[in-house]
Amino acid sequence: MHDNLKEMMKALIVEDSDDSRELLSRWLRRDFKFTVVESEDGEDGFEKALSMRPEVIFLDLMMPKLSGIEMLRKLRSNADIGDTPVVVISARKDSETVKEAIALGVSAYLLKPVSLAELRAHMGPLLDKIGRSASSTSNR
Repeated sequence: MHDNLKEMMKALIVEDSDDSRELLSRWLRRDFKFTVVESEDGEDGFEKALSMRPEVIFLDLMMPKLSGIEMLRKLRSNADIGDTPVVVISARKDSETVKEAIALGVSAYLLKPVSLAELRAHMGPLLDKIGRSASSTSNR
């Protein structure tokens, strides 16, 4: 794909922890050349997903107003954005929660704290899925 397309790829981060949100945002901008929009809760995140139509959503599960699982359910039931790839990044590791997220079609389920190396390992297949080859990402 054309290199300028990299600048148009949009990611939505829905995470209530300022530190986690800022770190992930920095990585996505610097290493994967995404335009990033951030949200602090599931309710606002869902509204932003509807308005911006991101190529991928990074979603925490434990958030105020609307949990990540509840937001994921709303996403999947929406005809306009229901097939948007979602990467869960959460401290929740109980099998019931992981199974529910997988049943709702998440592209990846990463446990906090996530490292840049771990994120990179999951981004290749995800980028292929959303139409950009992994070779266009930074090797830093």
